[in-house]
This record gives sequence, C-alpha cells and structure tokens, in this order.
Amino acid sequence: MPAETPVPPAMKEFLKQRRRLRFLTDFHWELPVLLLFTLLFYVAYLTPRCASLRLLTWDAFRDLITAQHLLAGGALLADPALHGFFCWYPPLHAFLCAKFIELFHFDVFTFYAFTPVFINWMLAPAFYCFCRLFLDNDNRAAFWATLALTVMPWPVTYVFAFPTVMAHAVCIAIPLFLWYVRLTAQAYGKGWILFSCCCGLFAYYHPPTFLIVSGIIVLHHGFDLFHDIPKKTIGLRLFSFVSISALISSPYWALNLSQPIKNPTPLTYISPAMLQLEVVLPGTSWLRSLPFLFLAAIGLWILVQRRKESRFRFLAAFVVISLAGQMPAYARILIDAYFPMWHERVADRIPTLLPHEFQLYFQLLLCILVGMGIRRIGEWKGRRRSLPYYCAFLYFLFCMGYSLYEFPARSQVFLWPYRPAAEWDDAVHWIHSSTSAQEVICTPDDQTAFFIVGARTGRKCLLSYASHVNPHVDVELRKNAREAIFTTSDSLELQQFAKEYEIRYILCKFNAVTPDRLVFFRQNLKTVFDDGTIFIFELRNTNT
Repeated sequence: MPAETPVPPAMKEFLKQRRRLRFLTDFHWELPVLLLFTLLFYVAYLTPRCASLRLLTWDAFRDLITAQHLLAGGALLADPALHGFFCWYPPLHAFLCAKFIELFHFDVFTFYAFTPVFINWMLAPAFYCFCRLFLDNDNRAAFWATLALTVMPWPVTYVFAFPTVMAHAVCIAIPLFLWYVRLTAQAYGKGWILFSCCCGLFAYYHPPTFLIVSGIIVLHHGFDLFHDIPKKTIGLRLFSFVSISALISSPYWALNLSQPIKNPTPLTYISPAMLQLEVVLPGTSWLRSLPFLFLAAIGLWILVQRRKESRFRFLAAFVVISLAGQMPAYARILIDAYFPMWHERVADRIPTLLPHEFQLYFQLLLCILVGMGIRRIGEWKGRRRSLPYYCAFLYFLFCMGYSLYEFPARSQVFLWPYRPAAEWDDAVHWIHSSTSAQEVICTPDDQTAFFIVGARTGRKCLLSYASHVNPHVDVELRKNAREAIFTTSDSLELQQFAKEYEIRYILCKFNAVTPDRLVFFRQNLKTVFDDGTIFIFELRNTNT
C-alpha cells in the first residue's frame, strides 16, 4: 500500500482554523440541554414574577418613563422627565420598545415586566458560542462556563431577571464580541467597517456598554502591536474603528458633554450589591466560592501561558478594562470604611463611572476562566496529579447545585415590589386625556413624580430621585423651589416659581400635604381634578 502523504503544518493550521470558525454549526448535546435549562428557568421562576410585576426595578422604571413619554407624543431627543433639557439617557432602547408597544397594543408595565422572558434568554446561547470560540471548540468546557453564568448571583440578578436596557445591552454586547473575534481572523474589509458602524450606533442604546466594548477593542489592538501582527493592519483597523464609531456617536456625546455636570449622582453611583458577598461571589460565601475562584485561577494561569495568541490577548484586555472600571469605586469604599477622615480630601476626588457595569463584565470573564480551568483539569494525566483537581471539580458541581437551591431567596435583593395602585387610575386617565407630553406637573415628593407622573403618564415633573435625574440639572435648586411651592403663603411667589420652571399643574394626595395647603391651593388655583383623595390644581397664565 502506498505510504500516506504527510499533511503540511500550514494545512493542519488551516484546517484547525476552519473548524474553529465553523463552530456555530457544530453543536452536540450541550446546547439543547442548555437551552432547555434556560427555558425551564424562565418558565418556572421568572414568568410568575413577571405576571405580578415583581421585576419592575428602579432602572426599569427609568426606561419605562422614556417609553411612556414617547408614547404620549414627546420629542425623541428631549429629556422625558424634565422640561427644557436634552435626553441624558440614550433613547434608542425606549424608542424601539415604544414602537413595539404601539404595534402590538401591549400594556406598558406588562411589556417591560415580560421583556426578560422575551429578550434576556438570548444571553445563554450567545455566551455559549462565544466560549466555544475561545476554548478551542471545546463543547463541554463552554457548557460548564455558561452553566456557571446561570447560577452566579450578579449575572442572574442584573441580566437574566432584569427588564432594563443594561441587561439587554449585555445580550447585544456578547454577539458583538463574537463578531469582533471572527473579524480578527480575517483581512480588513467591509465587514470591519460595518462592525464599526454598529458599535457607533450602540452608544445610542447604552453608552456605558459602548465604552466598555470600545475600550476592550482598543486595548486589544494595543496588545497586538507588541506581537507578530502586521502593524499596518492593526493601525488601519484601529483608525477605522475609532474614527467611524466616534463620528456616528458624536451627536449624543456632544449633547451631553457640552453642558456642565451639576448632579453627579447618576454617574458616580456605586451599587450596594458590590459590598454584598452573597452577590459578588459566585458561591454566596467564601467556602462555596472557593472552587469557582480556584478554577478561575487555573484559567488565568492558562491566559498568561497563551498570551502570544491574539484571542487570549483579547481576554487579557477584558481583564484590564473590567478591573480598571471597578478599582476606583472599591478604593472609595475602602477609604470611607477605614479612613473616614480622608473622605472629602481623597475619596470624593476619585472619579468613578458606574462601577457595577464593569463588575457585570468581570463576572462574564470569571465564567470564561472557570470554563478554561475545567478544560485544563480534563487534560491532566496521572492519578496522583489529577485526583485533587477532580475533587475540586466535584466540589464545584455541589456548590453550583446549592446556588440553584438558594437562588429564590437570594434573588429578591433587586426586585422592587411596586404595583400600579388603582387609586391613581382616575387621575392618570384625566392627565392622559387633558394634558400634553410637554406640560410640567409638580408633586410634593420624588416618589409620586417618579412612579406616577413619569412612569404612568409620561409627563414632565419638577424633580424626581437624584439618582435618576439629568446630571446637568441643579437638584438642590429644584428641591428648594419645590419646598417653597408647597410651603409659601404668597400666591404671587407661587406663580413666580411656576413661571420660572414652566409648571402647569400641581398633583398631590390628601395625606401628602397638610389640609391648610389644600385650602390654599383651592383658594388661589383652579381645581381641575378632585376625587376626595387625589387633587390636581392648574396654575393659570404660567407662561405669560
């Protein structure tokens, strides 16, 4: 028999790359099992909570307010809550939701509550495909990495069970990463330009995720400069990506960066969950987190070993960006805890930008490292050498199962038990039928402004919660104005504040203001709605 012709090394590498790029069509039993698990998770656990509006969180109400404003006929680029300002939060997500609601005639609250079932399930299969690309087409390693993702508290509460734009942005960012890694294996072409355009548009959907994705891509190209990759290709890709994405997203940045920051609370917010061990760590305690962290450490060691491969340098960029975004927040937390005297001089001067966003992507990276660690355990030979690591893997399975067992109690951390109270229905109906989206309604407290005026009517208010108010607004000045409106005994002063902030109506509940204040409003203003509990007063000639 003729001797077999040896396969050249170049051909072997070509075939390996071809198999790797065809991973989307090379599924085995892992993906169906993963999809079935995700489906059962949503049907059995999330659906009842969606039906009872248990998943409408604070950020969900912020997104819902924008959609309500657009449904009421408000301007796309206008701030949905305050009069006279540009939108500080990107309107693309709310615009798409509003159009979908209009098309199918959904109830706004029900639609937002059920979006995790409709959208968030996409993260699991997308993350599975992403892991397979990085783990040498290893199906089972990608499966374990994705399964770890579905039981880790932070991704579950912030992504799987959250009907917010941040959760949906992660579901889009993972396919973007997948697309990017595919493009790096090809020559520069039209696909790269289209990818840069999509990333630029992403800024109108969720700017923090746009910054994270862009930072990882730019840093990855920076790492590639020090390895055997043509500098011309790197320079052309980097220049194209930065210029195109910056050009497309520049109108949004221009609208927001051209104005001074007067309310830094929305931008410097540090989630209390970052201090909770049961949320940050995958096993909800140090003891049950050890196998996750041990496997992730093995994955990090593999990452250092394979730093010469471009796709692993991408993960290195992932590590740097996700950690860099969290470190300032943790530095402020440690200073405030152990050196409170340095709060004003040091802690307040440390810039932070939504560190919980970076924490979320760090958790995604942690799952990838866990998958890499499990894959390496399967490669170790020899009973003495592998036995401790197999024991660690079995401990990992036990902790993962225990996390699923205690998930129902743990996941209540972020759920906001708001219900659209029926007592407001008549007042909300009157506002919908008798006012326009541009008119300002003043309320005595943030809660009524946020949950009623904004979330149920889409109208503008004088002030809402500082954490969800335009960063370019002087919150203290508006607080003083609101206090004066509900305490002054001078009708001319009341009209002066109303004219300054273009307030047309005052909405209040019987137990939210004193009886004397209601008498004052009745004597000096026109009562347009009164059901005995809720009152709406109209200020006359406020714009003259």
